[in-house]
Amino acid sequence: MFGFSGMNLFMFLMFYLVHPIIYFSTKNEWKPKKNIMLGVTLPSELIHSDEVKAVGQWYRKTLDRWTLWVVLLGLPAIFLKHLSVSLTWDMLWILAVIIYPQVIYVQGWKQLRQIKRDHGYEPVKQETQEIMVDLTAIAELKKGPSPWWYLPPALMTLIPCGAGLSLWGDRSFWWNELIYLTMFGCILLFFGFTYRAFRRQKVEMVNHVTELTVALTEVRRHNWYKMMLGSAWMTGLFTLAVWLLAGNVLWILVLTGLYTIGILVLAVHTEFSVRRAQERLSAKYITDRYTDEDEYWLWGSVYYNPKDKHMLKNARTGMSMTINLATTGGKIYMLFGVIVLLAMPFIGFWLIAEEFTPAQVRLEEETLVASHLKDVYVISLDEITSVNVIDELPSAHKDVGTGMDTLLKGQFRVDGFGVCQLLLNPQADEFVVVTTDEETYIFSVEPEIGADLSEMME
Repeated sequence: MFGFSGMNLFMFLMFYLVHPIIYFSTKNEWKPKKNIMLGVTLPSELIHSDEVKAVGQWYRKTLDRWTLWVVLLGLPAIFLKHLSVSLTWDMLWILAVIIYPQVIYVQGWKQLRQIKRDHGYEPVKQETQEIMVDLTAIAELKKGPSPWWYLPPALMTLIPCGAGLSLWGDRSFWWNELIYLTMFGCILLFFGFTYRAFRRQKVEMVNHVTELTVALTEVRRHNWYKMMLGSAWMTGLFTLAVWLLAGNVLWILVLTGLYTIGILVLAVHTEFSVRRAQERLSAKYITDRYTDEDEYWLWGSVYYNPKDKHMLKNARTGMSMTINLATTGGKIYMLFGVIVLLAMPFIGFWLIAEEFTPAQVRLEEETLVASHLKDVYVISLDEITSVNVIDELPSAHKDVGTGMDTLLKGQFRVDGFGVCQLLLNPQADEFVVVTTDEETYIFSVEPEIGADLSEMME
């Protein structure tokens, strides 16, 4: 059950990178920004009160204690022998990483909200406040960078697409094109869309000081543009590098790790740059005349405002955006996110079934059937042009499919055979290469099956 694996360590580190980001971001929510602490808008006299400081001490200690336990809980994934079991552990662990800080955050939010009520600062429900917009601040904002800066990295992803046209007619053509076109779509649709959506966000008043509103908005926009453009350029360069090093699995893994770390470092740097500026500017311009929108933020962090028709909304702190759960698009987005999170453990259980279910090859009347959880390949014996039994599997590189220590399934490039469809246990003693006019298949088989196939072809 236990045994060290380099791939398990690599996957754990990729998952683990998320944890410190969530931890430090959640812990940073305690520092006052725009009169807001843990999602609660407070007047200056409460921000520095002993009651609020006591909540802060409890919040930080509780978060640190649970973080230590969660870190220790994730370590066994490195030493689990089977990749599918290790990945399942990682996915269950990442759910805990996402959930536990939010639980502590909501508990702290409840305590601060109660302090606010006790001191008579809770807005009366009937007196719904309108969102205020400082038109003077809008006029003073600088223009953002041109969207044409997204074009060069997008074109980088089209270079492999153009080069891949030489594979026209090859069975792997569409798979290779799909990979690079997906990267192209990420740059133009995701980074470009968020750039446009961010520019269309309203400038919201923090208080009556226009200078503060302009400064905070400029900080958010500058860092948002920097992160989006930086991510787009890194994606373009990563796509080119993967294309140039195609077939070198080790280097592609290294590049994937560096790309992931680069995106995360850029995101963390820009996020905390905004938070530090918000803390500094809030301390300088903090007053008791402030915008209180607490009633629109469920649990201090979920935006729900039926009067706001925009689906995207600036997060209360930092530079990110959140969704308006009162809109139809917001509900769909949230539902999709919940489904993805809840599906993670089931994906792990499916991977376990994949790894621990042996591949089987059998003869049925006039067909050769290769199955794994279900019948994967059904080949008519009349279509088979040759059968060769080999004792050693040549080097194989995956195009699409599953690659585990005990299972290779899907489309692979195999030395000496070209593009093949594989369904085999690479640890098996014997393999059979089945060729038809259209495909080449390689299966792991029992010796008697290999002998029967060879005899039939003779």
